[in-house]
Amino acid sequence: MALMRAVQKGGRVRDIAIVTLLLHAGLRVSEVCALTLDDIVLGERIGKVIIRLREGGKRREVPLNANSEKGNKGLARG
Repeated sequence: MALMRAVQKGGRVRDIAIVTLLLHAGLRVSEVCALTLDDIVLGERIGKVIIRLREGGKRREVPLNANSEKGNKGLARG
């Protein structure tokens, strides 16, 4: 968790969101790099990330746990 503390110390919302998705949602670096803001769905009680796979236009949805949802709330605010 030293990585997370270092990123939080820097305070950049984008960096916190990226590291949070990598650590808590289990996304691959390539999946995070391909995300757009429209791919992150944050609701009142539940959140998810939509991963669009290149092969055959498939997609998968990854539910966000409480930690990953909290780390990405800043993106929704702008």
